[in-house]
This record gives sequence, C-alpha cells and structure tokens, in this order.
Amino acid sequence: MSDRPSAFDKFLSRYNDDRSQIGLHVVFVTAAMLFLLGVAIVMNSH
Repeated sequence: MSDRPSAFDKFLSRYNDDRSQIGLHVVFVTAAMLFLLGVAIVMNSH
C-alpha cells in the first residue's frame, strides 16, 4: 500500500463531501431511467 491517496480514495472523499447531494442524483437517475423505460414501451407498442 502506498501513502499517496489513490483515485479511489479521492473518489470516496468526494463522495463523502457530496453526500448531501446524493439524494438529488438518485432522484435524477431514477427519473431518467423511468423516462427511457416509458419511451421504450411507447416505441414497442407502435
């Protein structure tokens, strides 16, 4: 193990800093997935 922080450690520290915004990201991703799912259903029904 090296002493210098790895990219993963930087990602974890950034994730902890942004934890208050994680809920927003989850909502946005969920809405995008539901939208794409709806589009796929509409395309298949025609």
